[in-house]
Amino acid sequence: MSQKKKKDAKSNKYRSEVSEKESIVEIKSPAKISINLVQANEIRHYGIFSFIASMFLSAAVGFWTASFNIEGAVLKWVAGVFSVFSLGFWILAVVLWKKAFCESVKKFSRVSSFE
Repeated sequence: MSQKKKKDAKSNKYRSEVSEKESIVEIKSPAKISINLVQANEIRHYGIFSFIASMFLSAAVGFWTASFNIEGAVLKWVAGVFSVFSLGFWILAVVLWKKAFCESVKKFSRVSSFE
């Protein structure tokens, strides 16, 4: 029994030393957090229109190249139509990009509301 008391005394002494030297963790956070929210549909439509614009532009370049190598008014008209459509889709993509990322909704919240 005396050995058990010695072990308990040692463990109590160790516990008191540890409790006196406890670490203090201090976390500092800002007073408020801001989060930018964007519309998911506008981002999806931006991706679709930019993809379509790149496809139409590739077709337009192919038809312009063919029209310079082969004589024919039809190829120039088709190249022009593809060019106009690719320009239109590119403009739509830029408008949607600005709408999605430049006009995002900003939400603010106080950190104290999370405590």
